[in-house]
Amino acid sequence: MEVGGLRSIKTYLLGLTVLSVTACIVLQFVGLESGTIWRGLRQGRNGLSMTHLQGRDLSTRSTAANASIACTPHNNVAFIKVYKCGSSTLQSFFLRYAHQHDLIPALPSRGDRPIIGCGAVIQEHNVLQLPGDPKWNVFAHHFTFNKTVFDRFMHPDVRFVAILRNPIARLSSVFDYFNMWQYFTNMTENRPDGQPPVMTYLQDPSRWDKAFVGRQSRCYAGRCVKNCMAKDLGYNSLDSATEFVSKVDKQFSTILILEHLNHSLVLLKRKMCWSMNDIIYYLGKKQRERKGNTTVPITDEMKARYRASSPVDHELYDHFNRSLWRQIQLEGSDFFEELGHFQQVLNNIFVFCHGRKEKGQNVTIPASKWNEPIVVSGHTCTVLTWLRHNWDKIIRRGLTKRFGKAEG
Repeated sequence: MEVGGLRSIKTYLLGLTVLSVTACIVLQFVGLESGTIWRGLRQGRNGLSMTHLQGRDLSTRSTAANASIACTPHNNVAFIKVYKCGSSTLQSFFLRYAHQHDLIPALPSRGDRPIIGCGAVIQEHNVLQLPGDPKWNVFAHHFTFNKTVFDRFMHPDVRFVAILRNPIARLSSVFDYFNMWQYFTNMTENRPDGQPPVMTYLQDPSRWDKAFVGRQSRCYAGRCVKNCMAKDLGYNSLDSATEFVSKVDKQFSTILILEHLNHSLVLLKRKMCWSMNDIIYYLGKKQRERKGNTTVPITDEMKARYRASSPVDHELYDHFNRSLWRQIQLEGSDFFEELGHFQQVLNNIFVFCHGRKEKGQNVTIPASKWNEPIVVSGHTCTVLTWLRHNWDKIIRRGLTKRFGKAEG
């Protein structure tokens, strides 16, 4: 009787196996091959919670590479904001993603604060505390990278993303933004009339580094001239440049390069299995003009001096710039087809947002192999210009409504 029972169980299990295999084959050739089932799944998960993007993009990682394999969007991401590397634009981008997909981003405990925590430390009272202490899905505020902190507050599968910029271009931006000349003893008296302060610094970086008096509290590291990108990513002098770059390479899943931002974002989209709607961003007219501004005549000798003065940043940038192009090469020829389409989408949005519009007018970006129709309205244009402080208020209200009264 026991033998008969075992035979019955084996027969039953064999039947289940045959049915499962048959179902998988039918799904692959009827549903996933055509994309209809996968798109249905994405529609169920990806209904936009923001009215500013009424059209929806359900493109998978690549039509060629994923015709029969459905990827799952990755929603746990920490963006490490590196000063003066276009990171404010990307900060808004990640906060918008969190809001659009009903995720839980980290927010400061109260008020309009660009920083969470102090330096590389975050304590409970630094953050908005929600009932039940849920883990964060998204982090996008200023913070010096410290993986131990993220291990505590975020999900185990969090992916780390950062952005780098050509060190000499970043230095020029810092000098302009912070009026850095005032933080160097006697720089005003020792520079020729009309010479940009950054050129004065680059004529002798080692001299001016000794005259630098702009160091601020450990909580804020924006006014910085040496190895500044590396410091935002957690660098300390105990590591050599090569050791530190290797460490970053292991800990971060994606390093974006500002000089190749659109390439970087398409690569990010593919790695994260996001949609084209998710990676749309906006540059106003003034930002576009600044992006192309190369009026400061920095010589090769100046560049060489700065490389010697700030070697870790240069090795970091060189390594990840090369890495970006290696990864793009592995994506295949359709990467550049998608890149061209993405750039056209961004241009269409720019033209619409800066053109004359009737009230209620919108424009539809047609569907393609990379996206479903994207509807852009006047409200879309407004939302795409929102910065961190706008998103902080909106997200804080949303979390309070969702979880009840938050602490902090």
